[in-house]
Amino acid sequence: MEEDGKKKSAFDKFKGFPKIFWIANTLELFERGAYYGMMAVLSYHLVFNLGFSESVPGAIMTLLLPLLYFVPLISGALAKKYGFKNTLIFAFIVLGSSYFVLSQLQGLMTIILIMISLGIGAGAFKPMISATIALSTREDQRNLGYSIYYWSINFAAAIIPFIIGVMVPEHLYSIVFILSGVLITFNLLITIFKFDDPAPPDKNIDIFKALKNILIVIKDFRFVTLLIIYSGFWVLFSQMHIYLPIYMPQFKVMPAWFTVPFLSTINPGTIIILGPFLGRFADKYNAMKVMSIGMLIFIAGWTLTGLIPISMFFLFGIFLFSIGEFLTHPNFISYTSKIAPQDRVAIYMSCIFLSTGSGQMIGAFSSSILYPKIAVDMGRPNFFWAIYICVAVLSGGLLLIFNRVVNRKKREEEQSLLPKKKRTSEKKDFFNSKFTPVGLFAFIPIILLVSWSIGPLAIVEDSDDEWVFEPLKYDLTEGPSFSLSGSASENGEETENQLIELVEGELLASITIELTWFDEPDRSAGLGFRTLENQPDEFSMDISLYADPKDETTSTITASEGPSSNPRGSQGLLTFRQEFDHQNDISRNGTGLWAIIVNCHNCGDYQGAVLSESDSGNSYEISITTEIFVPEKYLDP
Repeated sequence: MEEDGKKKSAFDKFKGFPKIFWIANTLELFERGAYYGMMAVLSYHLVFNLGFSESVPGAIMTLLLPLLYFVPLISGALAKKYGFKNTLIFAFIVLGSSYFVLSQLQGLMTIILIMISLGIGAGAFKPMISATIALSTREDQRNLGYSIYYWSINFAAAIIPFIIGVMVPEHLYSIVFILSGVLITFNLLITIFKFDDPAPPDKNIDIFKALKNILIVIKDFRFVTLLIIYSGFWVLFSQMHIYLPIYMPQFKVMPAWFTVPFLSTINPGTIIILGPFLGRFADKYNAMKVMSIGMLIFIAGWTLTGLIPISMFFLFGIFLFSIGEFLTHPNFISYTSKIAPQDRVAIYMSCIFLSTGSGQMIGAFSSSILYPKIAVDMGRPNFFWAIYICVAVLSGGLLLIFNRVVNRKKREEEQSLLPKKKRTSEKKDFFNSKFTPVGLFAFIPIILLVSWSIGPLAIVEDSDDEWVFEPLKYDLTEGPSFSLSGSASENGEETENQLIELVEGELLASITIELTWFDEPDRSAGLGFRTLENQPDEFSMDISLYADPKDETTSTITASEGPSSNPRGSQGLLTFRQEFDHQNDISRNGTGLWAIIVNCHNCGDYQGAVLSESDSGNSYEISITTEIFVPEKYLDP
């Protein structure tokens, strides 16, 4: 098309969009920046900054992720009934206040409540912008409009975590939630002063009509089967924001400078750069073939990331599964549109979220149990990843079987309408062969066996080294031992300090501290004709471990033993023992300054029938013995 004899430039296409289109994309940019900024650091912050167990990130994501996909059912209808602007204002008030409050919270129950609030706010926002774009653009603009929309999502998901990685230290990740709140505050102001409803509200809208539509879809056994099969893709995908940010620093897969926000930039960054080229490739082939290729690439990427704990493979794997994700999900949407009944395409398309939401919920819940048990307790993160990779392999194989069954029935119906002479045999290729799924399923035991054979890995403590890998193969042996002695007066206390250090690589398995005292013998009195019996003495000890010998204000272990008295005429004994499981901060920092306070309470006096003498104190001995794990060998970086 020409205007004044000149061709329109590419820039002119952007000028044709109405103001509401750009406002909507700005809202999307800020909201997704806030959300993905929060998601980039949340799991790390919960485990490493707040000290929660590794099960907590998966547990709270089990609540958050389904809300992101189920709430839009109601919020979409609410927007049509009460107006897009009012719905957006509600969403931003809930989101902004939730982010600000989250930055101050440390208690688990309150964090859980805030995450539910975030899910409601994000779910209410989610369908608003895509619907606004649909209502505010012409049909000839829509493809470009949605391209800009998806680009803004991925741009926000890449740039905000990158800025966080550069600007925010790991121990200050609570600041990120404040940043998210600020971005949402901008959105609230833009909505109040600049946003106009793209369509007038309709008070006659049935809010629960979408739920009724779901009941229609659920009756379609074939479509429900497809959604269940495809949910396996999301079971694995859910781990990208839940346990990948914990696995990477916990097992020192990347150098210390490569923090979890940088990890979050790879996936959207890949899509931003390669998306246009991948889209052109996808247009040349049918949806199932592209989706199958995408699933294979997705699985291959996760296999590199999860099973080979070396940075080059870890990063390349994320790059690969990002490509696989981009090829898989858009083409699944396209595939669904083609197999849905023509009079119900819109209803079927709106229910794709059931697969996404349920898959991510199952992935979050199951990993909250399996990651602590398998990756942490057993030291086998590779086997943990293998389980979820196998779920995706199973999903890919079942998708091929599903497609083959659907195509065969469709083909039989089409062939039955043709004369026998014009009927043709089905063309076989890799994607519709009955042997392809069998070949995929055969990889499941192989993946599990290979991941198990790698052996366990140790959780590596932060250090200045670029990166260190240690095999969890140790010999238990005796460690350093120490002897201390002193004397304590009645109602007094004495402090004994012992610094325990080990050779690099050794792990403290246990420490035993024994306090012993032996009461003085009886005495003779009255020219030897009388005996004064020495009564038992009473001792106790208080024990503290200071991981940093220079800081005696913060102890990582505190314990008390006693008070206890010795049997008369015999040795008194108090014993303290601490064992380490090597899965928490205390176990990794079991060495340091051990302070032992010896308390002498009531010293039994010398007593006879008539005479008595006071006992003012007693001597004691402290024996410290340790057991250590000595590594059989090291793996070179």
